[in-house]
Amino acid sequence: MLNEVFLGSCLDVYDKRSTKLVVEEDEDAANRERLSASYPYATYDFYGTPSGALCVYKNGDACPIRTRPESQRIIREAHPVYDHPIQASWRAVGERIYTILDDKKVLWTSVDPLAFAEAGKEIFSPLLLWIGVQPASLVYEDANTAAEAITFFLAEAGFEGIEIGFRESIVTRSTSGPKMLSFNPLCNSLPDLRKPFTPTLGLSIAPLNTPYSEGTGALYFRESKESDRIFLLTCAHVARPRPVHRNSGPSPKSRPPEQVIALGIMGYNDALLSMMSTIGEQSRLIRDWEDVLDRLGKPEKDEDKEITEERKELLGLVEKAKKKIEKTDKFHSEVTQHWTILHERVIGKVVHVEPIAVSIKPQQYTKD
Repeated sequence: MLNEVFLGSCLDVYDKRSTKLVVEEDEDAANRERLSASYPYATYDFYGTPSGALCVYKNGDACPIRTRPESQRIIREAHPVYDHPIQASWRAVGERIYTILDDKKVLWTSVDPLAFAEAGKEIFSPLLLWIGVQPASLVYEDANTAAEAITFFLAEAGFEGIEIGFRESIVTRSTSGPKMLSFNPLCNSLPDLRKPFTPTLGLSIAPLNTPYSEGTGALYFRESKESDRIFLLTCAHVARPRPVHRNSGPSPKSRPPEQVIALGIMGYNDALLSMMSTIGEQSRLIRDWEDVLDRLGKPEKDEDKEITEERKELLGLVEKAKKKIEKTDKFHSEVTQHWTILHERVIGKVVHVEPIAVSIKPQQYTKD
Protein backbone atom coordinates (compact mmCIF):
# COMPACT_ATOMS: atom_id res chain seq x y z
CA MET A 1 0.00 0.00 0.00
CA LEU A 2 1.44 3.36 -1.05
CA ASN A 3 2.05 5.97 1.61
CA GLU A 4 -0.48 8.77 1.00
CA VAL A 5 2.10 11.54 1.46
CA PHE A 6 4.47 9.85 -1.01
CA LEU A 7 1.59 9.33 -3.49
CA GLY A 8 0.72 13.03 -3.22
CA SER A 9 4.33 13.94 -4.01
CA CYS A 10 4.28 11.58 -7.02
CA LEU A 11 1.10 13.21 -8.33
CA ASP A 12 2.67 16.67 -7.97
CA VAL A 13 5.77 15.56 -9.89
CA TYR A 14 3.64 14.03 -12.64
CA ASP A 15 1.42 17.13 -12.94
CA LYS A 16 4.45 19.42 -13.32
CA ARG A 17 6.08 17.14 -15.89
CA SER A 18 2.90 16.60 -17.88
CA THR A 19 2.30 20.38 -18.06
CA LYS A 20 5.83 20.82 -19.36
CA LEU A 21 5.22 18.01 -21.87
CA VAL A 22 2.09 19.73 -23.24
CA VAL A 23 4.07 22.93 -23.81
CA GLU A 24 6.85 20.98 -25.55
CA GLU A 25 4.32 19.17 -27.75
CA ASP A 26 2.82 22.52 -28.79
CA GLU A 27 6.31 23.78 -29.66
CA ASP A 28 7.04 20.61 -31.65
CA ALA A 29 3.82 21.03 -33.63
CA ALA A 30 4.69 24.66 -34.39
CA ASN A 31 8.18 23.61 -35.56
CA ARG A 32 6.75 20.92 -37.85
CA GLU A 33 4.31 23.40 -39.36
CA ARG A 34 7.01 26.04 -39.82
CA LEU A 35 9.44 23.75 -41.64
CA SER A 36 6.81 21.88 -43.68
CA ALA A 37 5.59 25.17 -45.16
CA SER A 38 8.85 25.44 -47.16
CA TYR A 39 9.89 21.78 -47.38
CA PRO A 40 7.02 19.22 -47.54
CA TYR A 41 9.25 16.33 -46.40
CA ALA A 42 10.46 18.03 -43.19
CA THR A 43 8.86 15.39 -40.95
CA TYR A 44 9.59 12.42 -43.23
CA ASP A 45 13.27 12.44 -44.29
CA PHE A 46 14.79 11.66 -40.86
CA TYR A 47 11.74 10.18 -39.12
CA GLY A 48 12.66 7.59 -36.49
CA THR A 49 16.06 8.99 -35.55
CA PRO A 50 16.63 9.10 -31.75
CA SER A 51 16.65 12.90 -31.73
CA GLY A 52 13.44 13.13 -33.76
CA ALA A 53 15.30 15.40 -36.18
CA LEU A 54 13.25 17.71 -38.42
CA CYS A 55 14.66 18.35 -41.88
CA VAL A 56 15.17 21.95 -43.00
CA TYR A 57 16.44 21.01 -46.47
CA LYS A 58 17.78 18.01 -48.38
CA ASN A 59 18.94 17.77 -51.98
CA GLY A 60 19.32 14.64 -54.11
CA ASP A 61 16.62 12.05 -54.63
CA ALA A 62 13.51 12.33 -52.48
CA CYS A 63 13.20 9.72 -49.75
CA PRO A 64 10.34 7.26 -50.39
CA ILE A 65 7.15 7.90 -48.46
CA ARG A 66 3.87 6.06 -48.08
CA THR A 67 1.01 8.01 -49.64
CA ARG A 68 -2.13 6.29 -48.33
CA PRO A 69 -3.83 8.34 -45.56
CA GLU A 70 -3.77 5.45 -43.09
CA SER A 71 -0.13 4.59 -43.73
CA GLN A 72 2.53 5.15 -41.10
CA ARG A 73 5.69 7.07 -41.91
CA ILE A 74 8.77 5.06 -42.89
CA ILE A 75 11.31 4.79 -40.08
CA ARG A 76 14.83 5.79 -41.15
CA GLU A 77 18.05 4.54 -39.61
CA ALA A 78 21.40 6.34 -39.83
CA HIS A 79 24.39 4.15 -40.69
CA PRO A 80 28.15 4.78 -40.83
CA VAL A 81 29.82 4.73 -44.24
CA TYR A 82 33.06 2.83 -44.80
CA ASP A 83 35.59 2.79 -47.65
CA HIS A 84 34.27 5.94 -49.31
CA PRO A 85 36.89 7.88 -51.34
CA ILE A 86 36.31 10.96 -49.19
CA GLN A 87 37.50 9.13 -46.08
CA ALA A 88 41.21 9.67 -46.66
CA SER A 89 40.84 13.45 -46.91
CA TRP A 90 37.84 13.94 -44.65
CA ARG A 91 39.60 16.21 -42.15
CA ALA A 92 40.61 18.74 -44.81
CA VAL A 93 37.25 18.42 -46.57
CA GLY A 94 35.38 18.83 -43.30
CA GLU A 95 37.33 21.97 -42.40
CA ARG A 96 36.53 23.48 -45.79
CA ILE A 97 32.84 22.64 -45.34
CA TYR A 98 32.54 24.37 -41.99
CA THR A 99 34.39 27.36 -43.46
CA ILE A 100 31.75 27.54 -46.20
CA LEU A 101 29.01 27.29 -43.58
CA ASP A 102 30.59 30.12 -41.59
CA ASP A 103 30.88 32.26 -44.74
CA LYS A 104 27.18 31.69 -45.44
CA LYS A 105 26.35 32.69 -41.83
CA VAL A 106 24.93 29.24 -41.07
CA LEU A 107 24.77 28.60 -37.31
CA TRP A 108 25.85 24.98 -37.65
CA THR A 109 26.24 22.61 -34.70
CA SER A 110 27.56 19.40 -36.29
CA VAL A 111 28.58 17.81 -39.60
CA ASP A 112 28.15 14.02 -39.87
CA PRO A 113 28.94 11.92 -42.97
CA LEU A 114 26.54 8.96 -43.02
CA ALA A 115 23.88 7.13 -45.01
CA PHE A 116 20.22 6.45 -44.31
CA ALA A 117 18.24 3.28 -44.87
CA GLU A 118 14.71 2.17 -44.18
CA ALA A 119 14.68 0.42 -40.80
CA GLY A 120 15.64 -3.24 -41.15
CA LYS A 121 16.79 -2.95 -44.77
CA GLU A 122 20.25 -2.80 -46.32
CA ILE A 123 19.55 -0.52 -49.28
CA PHE A 124 21.34 2.66 -48.29
CA SER A 125 21.08 6.20 -49.60
CA PRO A 126 24.13 7.88 -51.13
CA LEU A 127 26.60 9.43 -48.70
CA LEU A 128 24.80 12.27 -46.92
CA LEU A 129 26.46 15.18 -45.15
CA TRP A 130 24.02 15.56 -42.26
CA ILE A 131 24.46 19.12 -41.01
CA GLY A 132 22.93 20.21 -37.71
CA VAL A 133 21.88 23.85 -37.29
CA GLN A 134 20.50 25.88 -34.42
CA PRO A 135 16.68 25.62 -34.26
CA ALA A 136 14.81 28.31 -36.22
CA SER A 137 18.09 29.81 -37.45
CA LEU A 138 18.07 28.69 -41.10
CA VAL A 139 15.36 29.13 -43.72
CA TYR A 140 14.97 26.84 -46.72
CA GLU A 141 16.33 29.31 -49.28
CA ASP A 142 19.54 29.97 -47.32
CA ALA A 143 19.99 26.23 -46.75
CA ASN A 144 19.73 25.70 -50.52
CA THR A 145 22.37 28.38 -51.12
CA ALA A 146 24.75 26.80 -48.62
CA ALA A 147 24.15 23.32 -50.03
CA GLU A 148 24.91 24.49 -53.57
CA ALA A 149 28.20 26.02 -52.40
CA ILE A 150 29.20 22.80 -50.61
CA THR A 151 28.19 20.64 -53.60
CA PHE A 152 30.28 22.85 -55.93
CA PHE A 153 33.31 22.52 -53.64
CA LEU A 154 32.90 18.73 -53.42
CA ALA A 155 32.63 18.42 -57.20
CA GLU A 156 35.81 20.46 -57.65
CA ALA A 157 37.53 18.18 -55.14
CA GLY A 158 36.45 15.12 -57.14
CA PHE A 159 33.56 13.97 -54.94
CA GLU A 160 30.24 13.86 -56.74
CA GLY A 161 26.93 12.25 -55.87
CA ILE A 162 27.08 13.34 -52.22
CA GLU A 163 23.81 14.63 -50.79
CA ILE A 164 23.46 17.53 -48.34
CA GLY A 165 20.84 17.61 -45.60
CA PHE A 166 20.20 20.20 -42.89
CA ARG A 167 18.42 19.35 -39.66
CA GLU A 168 17.63 21.39 -36.57
CA SER A 169 19.85 20.08 -33.79
CA ILE A 170 21.47 21.31 -30.59
CA VAL A 171 24.71 19.62 -29.54
CA THR A 172 25.44 19.84 -25.82
CA ARG A 173 27.55 18.00 -23.30
CA SER A 174 25.29 15.61 -21.47
CA THR A 175 24.53 16.45 -17.88
CA SER A 176 22.29 13.72 -17.69
CA GLY A 177 29.16 1.91 -5.28
CA PRO A 178 26.58 -0.72 -5.57
CA LYS A 179 26.83 -3.23 -8.36
CA MET A 180 25.49 -1.75 -11.59
CA LEU A 181 22.21 -3.32 -12.65
CA SER A 182 21.90 -5.52 -15.72
CA PHE A 183 19.94 -4.12 -18.64
CA ASN A 184 17.82 -6.10 -21.07
CA PRO A 185 14.86 -4.02 -22.29
CA LEU A 186 13.12 -7.15 -23.55
CA CYS A 187 13.26 -8.94 -20.20
CA ASN A 188 13.60 -6.29 -17.49
CA SER A 189 10.49 -4.64 -16.15
CA LEU A 190 10.62 -0.83 -16.08
CA PRO A 191 13.55 -0.61 -18.57
CA ASP A 192 13.40 3.19 -18.88
CA LEU A 193 13.54 3.67 -15.11
CA ARG A 194 16.21 1.01 -14.70
CA LYS A 195 18.57 2.30 -17.41
CA PRO A 196 20.29 5.10 -15.40
CA PHE A 197 21.52 2.48 -12.93
CA THR A 198 23.04 0.20 -15.59
CA PRO A 199 26.45 0.36 -17.33
CA THR A 200 24.93 1.18 -20.72
CA LEU A 201 26.77 3.72 -22.88
CA GLY A 202 26.03 7.26 -21.82
CA LEU A 203 26.29 6.39 -18.13
CA SER A 204 25.94 9.56 -16.05
CA ILE A 205 29.08 10.05 -13.94
CA ALA A 206 30.66 12.69 -11.72
CA PRO A 207 33.70 13.07 -9.46
CA LEU A 208 32.94 12.02 -5.89
CA ASN A 209 34.20 15.33 -4.48
CA THR A 210 32.23 17.47 -6.97
CA PRO A 211 29.06 15.45 -7.69
CA TYR A 212 27.37 18.49 -9.24
CA SER A 213 29.93 18.50 -12.11
CA GLU A 214 28.33 15.80 -14.22
CA GLY A 215 29.09 14.22 -17.56
CA THR A 216 28.83 10.90 -19.35
CA GLY A 217 30.96 7.87 -20.03
CA ALA A 218 31.30 7.46 -23.79
CA LEU A 219 33.20 4.21 -24.35
CA TYR A 220 34.33 1.09 -22.46
CA PHE A 221 37.53 -0.71 -23.34
CA ARG A 222 39.59 -3.49 -21.82
CA GLU A 223 43.22 -2.83 -20.89
CA SER A 224 44.47 -5.91 -22.74
CA LYS A 225 43.54 -9.52 -23.35
CA GLU A 226 45.69 -10.47 -20.36
CA SER A 227 43.99 -7.95 -18.05
CA ASP A 228 40.51 -7.79 -16.55
CA ARG A 229 40.67 -4.03 -15.95
CA ILE A 230 37.93 -2.10 -17.74
CA PHE A 231 38.33 1.59 -18.53
CA LEU A 232 35.63 4.17 -19.19
CA LEU A 233 36.44 7.04 -21.52
CA THR A 234 35.13 10.52 -20.76
CA CYS A 235 36.14 14.16 -21.25
CA ALA A 236 38.90 15.74 -19.19
CA HIS A 237 36.55 18.42 -17.84
CA VAL A 238 34.33 15.66 -16.42
CA ALA A 239 37.14 13.81 -14.66
CA ARG A 240 38.80 16.95 -13.30
CA PRO A 241 36.35 19.87 -13.56
CA ARG A 242 37.43 23.46 -13.37
CA PRO A 243 37.73 25.65 -11.36
CA VAL A 244 38.14 23.02 -8.64
CA HIS A 245 41.17 21.65 -10.49
CA ARG A 246 43.07 24.66 -11.80
CA ASN A 247 45.81 22.41 -13.08
CA SER A 248 44.02 20.42 -15.75
CA GLY A 249 46.90 18.02 -16.27
CA PRO A 250 47.55 14.72 -14.49
CA SER A 251 47.45 14.71 -10.68
CA PRO A 252 50.75 14.40 -8.81
CA LYS A 253 51.54 10.77 -8.09
CA SER A 254 51.69 11.53 -4.37
CA ARG A 255 48.02 12.55 -4.36
CA PRO A 256 45.34 9.83 -4.09
CA PRO A 257 43.45 9.40 -7.40
CA GLU A 258 40.05 11.10 -7.65
CA GLN A 259 37.13 8.70 -7.27
CA VAL A 260 34.23 8.69 -9.72
CA ILE A 261 30.59 7.91 -8.96
CA ALA A 262 27.71 6.70 -11.08
CA LEU A 263 25.03 9.40 -11.20
CA GLY A 264 25.88 12.85 -9.92
CA ILE A 265 23.40 15.04 -8.07
CA MET A 266 21.23 15.89 -11.07
CA GLY A 267 21.39 12.43 -12.63
CA TYR A 268 20.30 10.74 -9.41
CA ASN A 269 17.53 13.24 -8.68
CA ASP A 270 16.20 12.99 -12.25
CA ALA A 271 16.09 9.20 -11.97
CA LEU A 272 14.05 9.38 -8.75
CA LEU A 273 11.72 12.02 -10.16
CA SER A 274 11.07 9.82 -13.20
CA MET A 275 9.94 7.01 -10.87
CA MET A 276 7.67 9.36 -8.93
CA SER A 277 6.23 10.76 -12.14
CA THR A 278 5.48 7.23 -13.36
CA ILE A 279 3.59 6.44 -10.15
CA GLY A 280 1.68 9.71 -10.42
CA GLU A 281 0.80 9.10 -14.07
CA GLN A 282 -0.45 5.57 -13.46
CA SER A 283 -2.49 6.75 -10.46
CA ARG A 284 -4.19 9.41 -12.58
CA LEU A 285 -4.94 6.83 -15.29
CA ILE A 286 -6.44 4.42 -12.74
CA ARG A 287 -8.70 7.17 -11.44
CA ASP A 288 -9.89 8.03 -14.97
CA TRP A 289 -10.51 4.38 -15.91
CA GLU A 290 -12.38 3.70 -12.67
CA ASP A 291 -14.61 6.73 -13.38
CA VAL A 292 -15.55 5.16 -16.71
CA LEU A 293 -16.16 1.79 -15.02
CA ASP A 294 -18.52 3.48 -12.57
CA ARG A 295 -20.48 4.95 -15.47
CA LEU A 296 -20.66 1.55 -17.19
CA GLY A 297 -22.14 0.05 -14.04
CA LYS A 298 -22.07 -3.54 -12.88
CA PRO A 299 -22.31 -6.37 -15.44
CA GLU A 300 -25.83 -7.25 -16.51
CA LYS A 301 -27.11 -10.48 -18.03
CA ASP A 302 -28.17 -9.15 -21.44
CA GLU A 303 -26.02 -6.04 -21.73
CA ASP A 304 -24.51 -4.86 -25.01
CA LYS A 305 -21.46 -6.88 -26.08
CA GLU A 306 -19.40 -3.73 -26.64
CA ILE A 307 -20.02 -2.60 -23.04
CA THR A 308 -18.86 -6.00 -21.76
CA GLU A 309 -15.70 -5.84 -23.86
CA GLU A 310 -14.95 -2.25 -22.82
CA ARG A 311 -15.37 -3.12 -19.11
CA LYS A 312 -13.04 -6.09 -19.53
CA GLU A 313 -10.45 -3.96 -21.27
CA LEU A 314 -10.62 -1.23 -18.61
CA LEU A 315 -10.31 -3.73 -15.77
CA GLY A 316 -7.22 -5.13 -17.48
CA LEU A 317 -5.70 -1.65 -17.82
CA VAL A 318 -6.39 -0.88 -14.16
CA GLU A 319 -4.76 -4.12 -13.04
CA LYS A 320 -1.75 -3.53 -15.28
CA ALA A 321 -1.31 0.03 -13.95
CA LYS A 322 -1.54 -1.17 -10.34
CA LYS A 323 1.21 -3.74 -11.01
CA LYS A 324 3.39 -1.05 -12.60
CA ILE A 325 2.89 1.20 -9.56
CA GLU A 326 3.81 -1.69 -7.27
CA LYS A 327 6.97 -2.51 -9.23
CA THR A 328 7.99 1.16 -9.48
CA ASP A 329 7.44 1.75 -5.76
CA LYS A 330 9.54 -1.33 -4.94
CA PHE A 331 12.32 -0.21 -7.29
CA HIS A 332 12.20 3.31 -5.80
CA SER A 333 12.66 1.83 -2.32
CA GLU A 334 15.60 -0.31 -3.46
CA VAL A 335 17.32 2.66 -5.07
CA THR A 336 16.86 4.97 -2.08
CA GLN A 337 18.21 2.24 0.22
CA HIS A 338 21.32 1.37 -1.79
CA TRP A 339 22.17 4.40 -3.98
CA THR A 340 21.53 7.45 -1.79
CA ILE A 341 24.98 7.78 -0.18
CA LEU A 342 27.55 9.15 -2.63
CA HIS A 343 30.33 6.85 -1.40
CA GLU A 344 28.10 3.86 -2.21
CA ARG A 345 28.00 4.94 -5.86
CA VAL A 346 31.77 4.89 -6.44
CA ILE A 347 32.51 2.88 -9.60
CA GLY A 348 36.19 3.61 -10.12
CA LYS A 349 39.03 6.10 -10.00
CA VAL A 350 40.62 8.52 -12.43
CA VAL A 351 43.59 6.82 -14.08
CA HIS A 352 44.75 9.46 -16.57
CA VAL A 353 43.69 12.95 -17.63
CA GLU A 354 45.14 14.87 -20.55
CA PRO A 355 45.62 18.63 -20.05
CA ILE A 356 42.74 20.72 -21.40
CA ALA A 357 43.75 23.15 -24.14
CA VAL A 358 41.93 25.33 -26.67
CA SER A 359 42.65 26.14 -30.31
CA ILE A 360 45.15 23.35 -30.80
CA LYS A 361 46.97 23.70 -34.12
CA PRO A 362 46.63 22.93 -36.95
CA GLN A 363 42.88 22.22 -36.72
CA GLN A 364 42.17 24.74 -33.91
CA TYR A 365 40.17 22.13 -32.01
CA THR A 366 39.64 22.12 -28.26
CA LYS A 367 41.57 19.32 -26.57
CA ASP A 368 39.33 17.90 -23.86
